[in-house]
Amino acid sequence: MRKSWVWMLVAVVAVGALMAWLSVEAERARTEVVIVEDQPDIDADDDEDEVEWIELEGIAAEPGDFTGRPLRVENIEVISVLGPRGFWAAVEDHSPILVLLAPDLTDQPEVAPHDTFHIRGYVGIVTDSAMDEWVQSRVIVPEARDQVEFASHYLFGERAIRPRTGADRNGPDGQPEEE
Repeated sequence: MRKSWVWMLVAVVAVGALMAWLSVEAERARTEVVIVEDQPDIDADDDEDEVEWIELEGIAAEPGDFTGRPLRVENIEVISVLGPRGFWAAVEDHSPILVLLAPDLTDQPEVAPHDTFHIRGYVGIVTDSAMDEWVQSRVIVPEARDQVEFASHYLFGERAIRPRTGADRNGPDGQPEEE
């Protein structure tokens, strides 16, 4: 009985250490949806009150929260091409997200690995009929349909631009062009 206070002290310290560890892990695991403001316009005709800037990580964490809402997302990196207008996008700390570009974006060349896009569009739910339409309209290749079945949601780009990088601003000789 004389050493019971030692065991009580060890138990209190252990519970305190467990609570501190849980607090740190909970903070690390918390995902926030960040609305980014003051970004360049993809389309000057858009009504600023109707379209909001969203981080791709927020969509990947809770895609159902954004279904059908007009959104703008920037710096979407292509990690795997599914067809001329479809790809998987890299999302930090989440599974890749399916991104599709409207087939009528004729001013855009086909998607290539490591491309980066700024997109104005919406989040939709993947269905069999939607996948059939994407294959038929050549957004994705028929072989990619099996991969797309694993996605529950997709980001559809009604408008898309490729932002200019430092390398894009260089002239044919590799030297920076004057702006």
